Amino acid sequence: MEIAASSPVGRAVYYGGINEWFPMPWLKNFSGYDRDTNKFIDSAPSNQQSTQVETNSLGTPTTQAQQMLALLEKTTATSIDEFIRQELKLDGVPPDLIRLGIERILQNSHLKYKFDGWNSNQN
Repeated sequence: MEIAASSPVGRAVYYGGINEWFPMPWLKNFSGYDRDTNKFIDSAPSNQQSTQVETNSLGTPTTQAQQMLALLEKTTATSIDEFIRQELKLDGVPPDLIRLGIERILQNSHLKYKFDGWNSNQN
C-alpha cells in the first residue's frame, strides 16, 4: 500500500526481474479511454500523431533513440549507471529497465566503448 501511495497514479507495478514492487509512474494514455473514470478521452492521439518523429531545428528526424545517443555522446559519465543517476534523473523508474534500454541502443553504436562494462549483463 505504501508503494502505491507514493505513485502519482496510485498504483504499483511488479518487476519480476528483480522481484520487487515499484510505484507506477504517470504514463501517457494512447488508448483514448481512461479506465479509472470509465470515460473516453477526447485528446487521445491518433495513429498518425503517435508515429510522428520529432525534428530538430535543421529538420532532421530525431527518434528517441537518436536523442538518447546524443545525450550519451555528450555525457562525462563513465558508466551507464552514472549516466542514469546524473543525467536522466528519472524518479520512480527502475534503473535496471533503463539500463537494458540503453544497452540495447548502444549495441550497434560506436559509443558503447565509452562506458566501462556497458555489456556486463550480457554473458
